Amino acid sequence: MNGLKIILLMTALTALLVVAGRALGGQNGMVIAFGLACIMNIGTYWFSDRIVLRMYKARKVTQNETPELYTMVRELSASAGLPMPKVYIIPGEAPNAFATGRNPSHMFIVNPLRGGGVMKLFSTHPPVDERIRRLEQM
Repeated sequence: MNGLKIILLMTALTALLVVAGRALGGQNGMVIAFGLACIMNIGTYWFSDRIVLRMYKARKVTQNETPELYTMVRELSASAGLPMPKVYIIPGEAPNAFATGRNPSHMFIVNPLRGGGVMKLFSTHPPVDERIRRLEQM
């Protein structure tokens, strides 16, 4: 379903650019707008994860740097049957964790570092195994 949504969105944006190209440059404007739309769609699809990581100044971390975060991500990804994603941190105290990537093999988890970030939110919760058990019972 998500793949269909992406295709529909990219098609709509391409059509919008082509219509704008026709309004601004006639037939040649349409061709140029279509070319730009194709380049933008391909670039956005293949590089959107890296664009977001650079926009937030994310830095890749190792298990030695953030063992608790790494353990939580590893356990959650294993229980979901997904490969272990790359883990990044962003400077800031806002609990703005997110995941990005075009498919499970290109997945990134991003967590704020300063002030404990999202890890601080989970510090009062039950262990990961208990949370997973409760979710499965729902």
